[in-house]
Order: sequence, then structure tokens, then C-alpha cells
Amino acid sequence: MKNDNVHSMLLLLVGGYLLYTAYHLFENLQSGSQDMSRTAFILLIALFALVGCGVLAYAYVIWRNGKKKKDGGNDDHPTGEK
Repeated sequence: MKNDNVHSMLLLLVGGYLLYTAYHLFENLQSGSQDMSRTAFILLIALFALVGCGVLAYAYVIWRNGKKKKDGGNDDHPTGEK
């Protein structure tokens, strides 16, 4: 994607939504209003949470790499000195 900021923002929204969904699934587990077995529900919550965290981490990497490209990729020596 051409604009890394837009790409990372969209991934941030997706990861946040997955974590939000995992939280609400956890609330349903606590209230006992699920139709699935408890084990399957816990696995589903863990899956949503892990994928959400992974997407958020990937969004951060894309944002950081885009920032490095924009800055010239010289974070170790901002003045150009070695």
C-alpha cells in the first residue's frame, strides 16, 4: 500500500475490533449466555485475542517502518554522523 499510515490505521482498527470481540465473548462466558461448550468458547476467545494482538503488533511494525522510510531510515545517527 502506498500510504503506510493508512494501512497501519486500518490494521489498528481491525486488531482493536478483534480484541473488543474477544472481550465481549469473555463477558458472555462469565454470564453463562453461550450456546457452545465452555472449552470451545474459551478456545474461541483465545483465538480472537491472539489474532487481535498479532494484528496490532503488525500494524505497529508497518507504522514504524513507514516512519523510518519517511525519515530516511537513519534512526541511529539522526545528524548523519557515524
